[in-house]
Amino acid sequence: MLEKQPTLTGFLCLLDLRAQGVLSGLRHMGISVPADMSIIGIDDLHGSASTCPPLTSVGLPVAKMGHQAARALEEWIEEGDPHAP
Repeated sequence: MLEKQPTLTGFLCLLDLRAQGVLSGLRHMGISVPADMSIIGIDDLHGSASTCPPLTSVGLPVAKMGHQAARALEEWIEEGDPHAP
């Protein structure tokens, strides 16, 4: 990816585990994080802060999001699609 995008300055990974893999790969390539490249993970996986350097991660309230999605689906099933003509 870096060969195709030489101006790339960072990675946004949808999973912290993937971000940890990117961190490892960059280290293997001799690229310094965060001096040369930034990495952000999403899901605030336990242990992400203990990587070297510590991984920046965004936590999402997945349980709350799941409940809201289930409630919306239940309403849609019971009442029909509110966007239908």
